Amino acid sequence: MERIYTEVKTLERIAKEKMGLSEELMIENAAAALEKEVLAAFAACIQRFGNRAAGLKAAVLCGSGNNGADGYALARRLPRDVPVAVYALKEPQSKECINQAEMARNAGVNIFAPDTMEMFDCCAVIVDCVYGTGFHGTLDEDIRKIFESANLSESFRIACDVPSGIDKDGIIASIDSHGQPAAFAADITVTMCARKTALYSDAAKSFCGKIVCASIGVPLDVLAADYQSDVYAVGKSDMRLPFRRDKSVHKGVFGHAAVIMGEKPGAAVIAGTAALNFGAGLVTLTDACSDRKAQAAIPPELMYSDMLPENTSSVLIGSGLGRSGQVMEKALGSVLKWLDVHPNGGIVIDADMFYYSGISEFLDSAAEKYPESRIVLTPHPKEFQSLMNLCGIKNVSIKEIADGRLGFLKTFSARFPHCVLVLKGANTVIESGGVLYISTEGCQCLSKAGTGDVLAGLICALLAQGRSAEASAVTAVLAHGTASREFAESYSLTPFKLIQAVAELEK
Repeated sequence: MERIYTEVKTLERIAKEKMGLSEELMIENAAAALEKEVLAAFAACIQRFGNRAAGLKAAVLCGSGNNGADGYALARRLPRDVPVAVYALKEPQSKECINQAEMARNAGVNIFAPDTMEMFDCCAVIVDCVYGTGFHGTLDEDIRKIFESANLSESFRIACDVPSGIDKDGIIASIDSHGQPAAFAADITVTMCARKTALYSDAAKSFCGKIVCASIGVPLDVLAADYQSDVYAVGKSDMRLPFRRDKSVHKGVFGHAAVIMGEKPGAAVIAGTAALNFGAGLVTLTDACSDRKAQAAIPPELMYSDMLPENTSSVLIGSGLGRSGQVMEKALGSVLKWLDVHPNGGIVIDADMFYYSGISEFLDSAAEKYPESRIVLTPHPKEFQSLMNLCGIKNVSIKEIADGRLGFLKTFSARFPHCVLVLKGANTVIESGGVLYISTEGCQCLSKAGTGDVLAGLICALLAQGRSAEASAVTAVLAHGTASREFAESYSLTPFKLIQAVAELEK
């Protein structure tokens, strides 16, 4: 788990004023981190092409500020067996960029004006050192065309700090010749000093590649002692799978998860199957619609009841429930009666429940009457839009949510501090008590009906086993995303394939 910062100028100032690091030393450290990645990528390319590798080069694209300075320093540092060409997309303007460009020339580095026709011929590696964190607005047309050409090449692409074209909020305002978002598309982004929120927007995910955090000369935990962040990147190492280590146990030890069925019982079957495969001792589907035909679709390993079982320890409501106010009220009524007996019970609210007009009253009632209850909400952006509206927080568009989701999540948290909220997306964000956790594990293969029901079932299973709402949300999101990586760009993922992949995760 690593902290993510909106801006790092404060950290850099601390490094200068308290630690005595000069700007030149921080640039040198940044260049060294870039050099490491360039050499690894270049060596891999040489190995790949063998005898055909003769004439391969590295291209460094430099801007006018300190990001450009990093690029000039990188070019100066590269060994002579890695031919390098620097392209000055903008003339150096900052003091550091001017100095580094001069040092690069003195070291024999060739610096050229950009030529989109020949820049990337025989290019093994392309390094973007144009804008970094300083970008805002839209790309110059000439630079946009150069990035488009770079992105279409077979070269390995490395971005310095933040891929150029992405602003500090992770917004990409430029459009390419095909009407798609335009920015430098990196295979690896080497971000300096600390991870930045700009790298973790949904829009940025297609352009950042693997994110590597490099030191500027002082460990981050030393720099951040007086400057904390409440946003964290979580990864596979933060996942706590529900392995069973005690040998003398029975099914009741692992909780009883209940999933309320509605108009689309298949969603409940998916969620219930996910819960059973993620450690819940028992799983029961309860029928909010009294549809006897739906019972026939329930697999034998899942139980059925027309009411919540007495020993239920967690409940999932909303998956496939439908938007009938009568059905929703009936289902919520049963949940409230259950909370009277189990005030610390776990509840997952998903899907159709985010269109229920009384959702705000329910959440307020649960917080007031059952402060020990563990509630997790799992909307996607459109459902979150409805939730924000119904709760009287703000009328927002889907685009506004995409561009400012971290702020909206904190606003929601201030209104409902009792709840943990999981906002699904290309990168999933978990909000708990004003702290945000961002997971980048999920793949595009999850864009398939039913995968959200799987996630809701995984969370319900962990709640049934007694975990906190926050811990359940974090591990379930990571397990869900990590398992999806097995399918990567595949179009064939189904909910049950995903459940099986989750069940096969290792420690």
